[in-house]
Amino acid sequence: MLADFTLQINISPGDLAYADIIVRQLVKHHASVPNKLLVVDCCKPQKTKLVNPEIKFPEPAFTEKVNALSLLVESFQRDHLFTEVKFLFPEDAIFELLSKKYTNRVIQTTHGAGGTAQMAYWAGIELATTRYVIHFDGDILMYQKSGYEWWKEAAILMNQENKAIFAIPRNAPCANIDSTIPTKYEGTEIVLHESFWLHNWFSTRVFMIDKHKLERSMPLISGKLYLQLLLRKLPFRAFPLDPEIIFFRSLGLKKGYRRLILLNKDAWTLHPTEKTDQFISLLPRMVDSINNNRVPQKQLFNEDLLLDEWNFFLSE
Repeated sequence: MLADFTLQINISPGDLAYADIIVRQLVKHHASVPNKLLVVDCCKPQKTKLVNPEIKFPEPAFTEKVNALSLLVESFQRDHLFTEVKFLFPEDAIFELLSKKYTNRVIQTTHGAGGTAQMAYWAGIELATTRYVIHFDGDILMYQKSGYEWWKEAAILMNQENKAIFAIPRNAPCANIDSTIPTKYEGTEIVLHESFWLHNWFSTRVFMIDKHKLERSMPLISGKLYLQLLLRKLPFRAFPLDPEIIFFRSLGLKKGYRRLILLNKDAWTLHPTEKTDQFISLLPRMVDSINNNRVPQKQLFNEDLLLDEWNFFLSE
């Protein structure tokens, strides 16, 4: 069964300050997964109405970060953290394949309208040769109880639930508190079942995807969405769409697929929204506290990390 899984992590120059700590933790939490793929996105976002890369990612700083990231990846390889590493540089030959297979050639750029990754997500899914791909962005913090492996439970439940194409552990800490929803702020459809929730949103921060089900829905952009995006493409209005919106439109709204969120309290994730110097300074202690399932009270059922609360909590 383990041969059916690939752990897949994405990092980019923006993750440089914290990737060494976080990536190693994610690999540790998934130690028994035999296939481990790292995608290193070295592409600068293209210019859009929302992003000017010359201002947001100036040279030579961007290239210097790419070089530093490459050195960090070398340390990962020396420590045998990954079985495969894929660097993505501008004009990579794989982009044509990904554009055709995943977006019906509607999207040919590497990033979304706001500068978020596009091709790196498709590459992570495509390059994994296993049925299940366990994806993490390179900034995700995670707790997992010793002896528990969330992806095994998720795969069993996904096989029992035809609608489930994505699965994740809880996306916020919960202590031992029961609740009818996984986080405090759920703005879209979510349905409680005995061992999981089914959610119609498809965040790309963390997910395990069933590629067997995905293949039946390719390309992701077709029909009405294809025509809408062609129209949006002409005046460059909010184009390209981010992958999670494409997943939501093509898998959720069109196909009726859902994201399965485990009820099991033995694993959960946190997403840091502030990558400040304070975050970097607190990170080692936060990781230690998270590994012991200790979080600030106000962090419970919040999926975004509350940095001020952690600062106070760790100073007590």
